[in-house]
Amino acid sequence: MNVVPQIFYDLIARIVPATCILIFTLLTIVLFAGGDEGAMISFFGSEEFKISNYLNLWTALCFIVLAYLLSLILKLPSEWLSELKMMRKLFFVKEQTVDLERYMEEKEKVNEHKPVPEPWKLFSIVRIKLPDEGYRLLKMLAEVRLCEMTFLGFLILAITNIILLFFSVHNLTERVILIVFFIFSTRSLLQLKYSIRNSYKKSVLMTWTQIGKGETALENG
Repeated sequence: MNVVPQIFYDLIARIVPATCILIFTLLTIVLFAGGDEGAMISFFGSEEFKISNYLNLWTALCFIVLAYLLSLILKLPSEWLSELKMMRKLFFVKEQTVDLERYMEEKEKVNEHKPVPEPWKLFSIVRIKLPDEGYRLLKMLAEVRLCEMTFLGFLILAITNIILLFFSVHNLTERVILIVFFIFSTRSLLQLKYSIRNSYKKSVLMTWTQIGKGETALENG
């Protein structure tokens, strides 16, 4: 695979969701877990705190590395949690299924002499034979990872802010708004994940079918 597609995969699937989680975590800590509103306004308006003091190359690199490491840590838990049936029931999300058997039967009819690869191998074959289509499918995979990871981060932040309701009286209105935002976002992210993944499966299988038809036409020609 070329370097550029892999960089874009890392950016979409790892850096972006982890950065969102870090930003909202900082927002939760700074705005809702410490001090009153007046003290926070004084702090952010003081000479000690200036955004320009923190906007430099080294800070950006450290933040990217931290986001990347966080994404690696959250990868397996986010995949596992977002696949739980309990989560789909909790957020009223229905998974659309792809008729895999229909595509496999169609492929076997196209060429009965070649064995059909296992479904998990189809993407690799498509990526080798049709690189442009493989890059598009890779982007869809990255978007699925983005949804999974952001779903887990926002779910944790929603629970954290709910707990903080019982331990802090500061900024209750803002915290409730943030909780509602996290809950609706987690539901949307979970639904979006299954929607994109279903489109990904359909695209892989349909592309593989077309590859099989093309190979058969060449052999018969």
